[in-house]
Amino acid sequence: MCEYFVCIGVADNGKPSRFVHREGCKKLNKIEMPMRLGELHSKLHTLELAKSTFNDACFCPHCCIDSNFTSVVF
Repeated sequence: MCEYFVCIGVADNGKPSRFVHREGCKKLNKIEMPMRLGELHSKLHTLELAKSTFNDACFCPHCCIDSNFTSVVF
């Protein structure tokens, strides 16, 4: 299990977006008040939980995207 947070950031296209970060992400250290999602078992469940509150939520490209899990489209 891993702890996840949602934070506001700027996407590559320049628009503000909400990103899901894993605990220990270097980008998370710069955020003052991240929203804690809790300790969750899977990345898919994490993204579903984040999208239930924020429609524009996506994974942080620095800590949550790896070779086994690139993206999810709902």
